Amino acid sequence: MENTIAKDNHKELEDLNNNLQTSAKWFYWIAALSLINTLISFFDGNVSFIVGLGITQLIDGLVYDASANIKLIALLFEIGISAIFFTFGYYALKREKWAFLSGMVLYFLDGLIYLLVDDWLSIAFHGFVLFTLFSGLKSLRKIEAIEISQDGGLSHLEREISKA
Repeated sequence: MENTIAKDNHKELEDLNNNLQTSAKWFYWIAALSLINTLISFFDGNVSFIVGLGITQLIDGLVYDASANIKLIALLFEIGISAIFFTFGYYALKREKWAFLSGMVLYFLDGLIYLLVDDWLSIAFHGFVLFTLFSGLKSLRKIEAIEISQDGGLSHLEREISKA
């Protein structure tokens, strides 16, 4: 009986971890495609990815007719914004709740930018990504609950500290 429960828990943990990984990697997609959008705009291209950030597209629009120096400053600022989302992905993959929560809040606020231009497709896509990120956060919480129940009430952090 215990062996069956252990196998069920192992399978559930595996499924939850896969969902967590898939969800957390969305932060990488957001960062990468926003950066690509930024570079396309910087080099005067006229296409963009729907997954990208509204804030970077807004900045691109504001500096469209600006001098090369202003465009370069905007580019560096937008690279920094993309780096923030890359960082969220990195820490979300390391099972840090704050990364999911902070990233979701910023991505939600970013989605509101698309309301200014009635870009409903981008708003819908932001909603889809937010749903996916929330699913990853839920998986993380379930993983922690299962691990705590299996390890006599110790959290992941407490287990790491006790190993040291």
